[in-house]
Amino acid sequence: AFTDSDPAAGGCELRRFMRHNIKAQGILRYARTRHAVTFEDLSEQGCQFRLPLQAGLPVGATVSIAVEGLSPFVATVRWYRNGWA
Repeated sequence: AFTDSDPAAGGCELRRFMRHNIKAQGILRYARTRHAVTFEDLSEQGCQFRLPLQAGLPVGATVSIAVEGLSPFVATVRWYRNGWA
């Protein structure tokens, strides 16, 4: 939802908000379960994280995310592939 491909830029992704590369531990809550996750990048409107493959997250799911040093927030899963969301 927040990426676009620009053929003039060699097909590179353009984002509306700058992503910050981080390595932070956090907690993802979904469907009454809690998973420890590692966040790889974070922006004002999105994030990417790794979680156990068995967790599985359906696209469109509403989750609660808590990242070290930030207040918990609610988010919508936009994609999920091979343990990454």
